[in-house]
Amino acid sequence: MDERKTRAQMHAAIDEIPVPTAAVNAAIQRGVDAAPKRRRWGMRLLLAAAGVLLATGGAFAVSPAVGQAVGQAVSNATWLSEFYLLHGGTNSARTFHVNGTAKALNQQVTSHGLTVRLVEAYYSGKTIGITGEVTGLTHEQIYRNGEDELGLDNQITPLPGVEADSLDFAPTKTGYRFTETYRITREKAPTSLRLPVTITHINGVRGDWRFRLNFQQKPAVTHELSGNYTLRPGVTLVPLQAVKYSQGAELRFNLTFDQEQYLDAAITDIRSADGHSLLDVSNGFDTKNGVNSLPLKQLPNAGQSYRVRLDYQLKTQNRGHTVVREIVLVPKPKGTQ
Repeated sequence: MDERKTRAQMHAAIDEIPVPTAAVNAAIQRGVDAAPKRRRWGMRLLLAAAGVLLATGGAFAVSPAVGQAVGQAVSNATWLSEFYLLHGGTNSARTFHVNGTAKALNQQVTSHGLTVRLVEAYYSGKTIGITGEVTGLTHEQIYRNGEDELGLDNQITPLPGVEADSLDFAPTKTGYRFTETYRITREKAPTSLRLPVTITHINGVRGDWRFRLNFQQKPAVTHELSGNYTLRPGVTLVPLQAVKYSQGAELRFNLTFDQEQYLDAAITDIRSADGHSLLDVSNGFDTKNGVNSLPLKQLPNAGQSYRVRLDYQLKTQNRGHTVVREIVLVPKPKGTQ
C-alpha cells in the first residue's frame, strides 16, 4: 500500500468517527495548558484503527528478544483525546529508557539504499514501544512533501488483540529517530508476545525492512474491586479491577450515563489529596466490550480517597462541564483498620 493511499484511507476513517464533545474539549484544554511547559518530541500520528494501516506481513529476517528488567461513548473519542492529552504528557520511550525497562537492540536491515536500525524496545502493561533510526535518505526524499517529515508504511502479521497505536519521529543529523507504539487490546496483557514488523515504504521509497521481536513481562497482579458511585444524577461509576504491572498499573471500570440527558461523559483525571495525578497520560485510554481501561502510574492506595474528575455534556447545552468527586477506589481489605 503506497503512502498517499494509506493517508487517504486514514483520514477517511477518522472523518467517520463520531467524537464526544465533553471528553475532547477537556482533553484539548489540558493539552493547551500543558504544551508550552514541555518541548514536543517530534510529531505524533495517531492511527484510527489497526485496519487502516495494517496488512498481512510475510517472512521474517531478524528475531531479537526484549523483556523487562525484573461509557461506550468514550471509545469513539479515544484517539483524539489521547492526542491532545499527549501534548502535555511525557515521552514513554524516554521514560522507559531512563528507568531501565527498555532493552537495547542493535538489529538493522538495508533495502534500496535506506537502513532501518532498531535500537531499543519495551513492553510494559498493555503498551509496546519500538525505537529505531532511519538513515540513507536524500534531501529530496526527506522533503518530498515540502516538509521535514518521516513517513512509514508498516505491515504486521495480524495478531488478535494487538493494534498499531502511534508513530513519533524527530530529525537527526543523518536521518530520523522514530518510536512506534502498539496497544494490547485484550482484557489481559500476555506475559510473552511475538510481534513481526515489516516496513514497506519510507518517504515514498519502496523496500523490504523486516523484523520479528519477542517481548516478555512479568504476570500482572489483579485486584477485584467493588462499589457503585453516582458522580452526578444519571452518571454512575463502577470500579471493576485494579491491575498492577511490573511498570505502572491500570484501572478497569464501567461508566454509564443516562443517554436521554447526556450527550457524553468521561473520566478524565484521578488525583490524590496532594494534587498528584495517577493517570499515565503517555498511553491514553480505551474501551473494549463496555469496560474502560485507564493506565495509571501506580495502583491507588487501599482505603485512600481520590478526586475523580468527570467531564460531561448535557444534550440541552452547547458546552461541556466538569465535576469532581471524592471516591475510595480500592477499599481496605476486610479485617484491617
